[in-house]
Amino acid sequence: MKTILVTGASGYIGSHIAAFFARSNYFVIGLDLIINKALLGRPNVMLVQGNCTDAKLVAEIFKKYPVHAVMHCASFIEVGTSVIHPDSYYHNNLASTQTILNAMRTYGSAFLVFVSSCAVYGNPLRIPIDEIHPTDPISPYGRTKRAIEWMLE
Repeated sequence: MKTILVTGASGYIGSHIAAFFARSNYFVIGLDLIINKALLGRPNVMLVQGNCTDAKLVAEIFKKYPVHAVMHCASFIEVGTSVIHPDSYYHNNLASTQTILNAMRTYGSAFLVFVSSCAVYGNPLRIPIDEIHPTDPISPYGRTKRAIEWMLE
């Protein structure tokens, strides 16, 4: 059984991803600041409470379990709060991704799916927004997501 690390597993998207992989016969490690009670007791799911910026915690997960892939959903997401506290958004969102990437590199996990945001596009030039739409984020939240996309490129 392959192991999938789902960061942000207690959020809306992360919890659905974790449940899907658990039903699909993967062992899911859900890492989040809070524990989603809907995931408690599910077969094939282990929940870890903590922050992805905690390099020691992330390394312990990768050391103990052969993480096949990471679904990186964790981030601070509130656009308005990002305008008031941009420093905490830059620190959390970028540092968490860097910590995950470092652990993947160290422990040999090659597959990553990053959950970005339409906030990377800013004010859309056309609707619907497609993958070739220019990016021009207008909030610190959107800029952190775009910076992570640049990191991954």
